Amino acid sequence: MAAAVEEGWVAQDRVRSLQSDVEGVKTIMSENVERILARGEKLDDLMTKTEDLQASVRWQPLGLGSGLEGQSSESTVM
Repeated sequence: MAAAVEEGWVAQDRVRSLQSDVEGVKTIMSENVERILARGEKLDDLMTKTEDLQASVRWQPLGLGSGLEGQSSESTVM
């Protein structure tokens, strides 16, 4: 009977240990998800800024400080 009780305690300790491990993994995964979401927001901001910059470049007249005055579009491609 004492062996059965001891096995019960060992099993309970193992379950507690596994539950603790699972909680640790859940915590790490939650932190990773938060970081991924933050990174996604930063990428979205960067994409918006890039699109805004591209749009502003399209509206600037060619030749104003670009160093491309008098060059055809073929000569600017490298």
